[in-house]
Amino acid sequence: MKSVFAVLLIFLLLPFSLLQGFELDSTNRFSVNAMLHLDEPSEGSNAQFDWLLTVNAKLMQSKVLNLDAEAVHSAQLSSVWQQDDSDQDLQNDLYRYWLRASTARTELRVGLQRINFGSARLIRPLQWFDKLDPLDLLEQTEGAKAGLAKIYFPNNSTLWLWAILSDGKPKGNEWISTTKDKFDYGLRYEFPLLSTETGLSLNHRPIFSPDSAKKTTESRLALDIRYDTFAGLWLESSANYAPELETKWSLQSVLGADYTFGLGNGLYVLAESGIKHSSDEISSLHSTELSSSAMMNYPLGLLDTIHYLAFANWDTHLQTHSLVLRRSYDRLAIELRASYQNNSDSGEDRKFLGALISYTI
Repeated sequence: MKSVFAVLLIFLLLPFSLLQGFELDSTNRFSVNAMLHLDEPSEGSNAQFDWLLTVNAKLMQSKVLNLDAEAVHSAQLSSVWQQDDSDQDLQNDLYRYWLRASTARTELRVGLQRINFGSARLIRPLQWFDKLDPLDLLEQTEGAKAGLAKIYFPNNSTLWLWAILSDGKPKGNEWISTTKDKFDYGLRYEFPLLSTETGLSLNHRPIFSPDSAKKTTESRLALDIRYDTFAGLWLESSANYAPELETKWSLQSVLGADYTFGLGNGLYVLAESGIKHSSDEISSLHSTELSSSAMMNYPLGLLDTIHYLAFANWDTHLQTHSLVLRRSYDRLAIELRASYQNNSDSGEDRKFLGALISYTI
């Protein structure tokens, strides 16, 4: 199935067809996602139909330089039920678009793209630019309008450089957005250290302080280390400094591990524990939040897998448990989900049932 969008894109790329190595292909993904609130079925239940048309183009391939591009168009129809009323919304826009130039040891990608890094999967101090859900089969998240350069060195180290244009909305785990139409600037250096894979990341951005009503900046410095031995082990830690905020300093750290047990078809277990510190002075940092999370995957057969995810915030006494049964074919995927959320402080319990069907052609 093609659309006007694909036809227009083909005409735009037509001049490149004269270049050596030009290739063009497209895929369509149709998905239906529904969630039912069991406690109050008419409060917050929703259904969503999504069509993603992806066009990939290899514009030029040579021994010196490769050019490729991707454009993803999203058409989304959603409906939300609130009490005795319902609200429908139709969105039709570009989900991704980028152009990449690469050589043997360099890469430059410009456009609306996904940027994420780090080893942590559940509690992510390095979730700076994405909102990925670890149980989301479709891996949907808003992209960043950015320029991203990567340089690959002979010693297996990699340097990342980026500039991200803000749309005025918070990214990743931000609670204050970058000033609209201004840039995040940052870099990341990944390198082997002894038997570990290590990364150092830095990001700087302008923000507006709701505490002092002043323009200010926020700087982030992060360290992540992964060591693969009898099990996978990792550490991530991100420190933030914003001089005009009431809480000038904050620090989030996580320790994690994963292992596949030789039980039946193989039981995969991942666990992470995180802690947050904050203060107006770096010398007086104190703990503000302790959390833990675990995920287990078990293949029931060639097509079926069961997933379990648990999260607990020990300070707010909030717990969330999710169970997913997934069947996957080459083009078709079907999911059934059940979630339970409990807050022992408020005594509030919430239960959800969900279903997803996705088909790609």
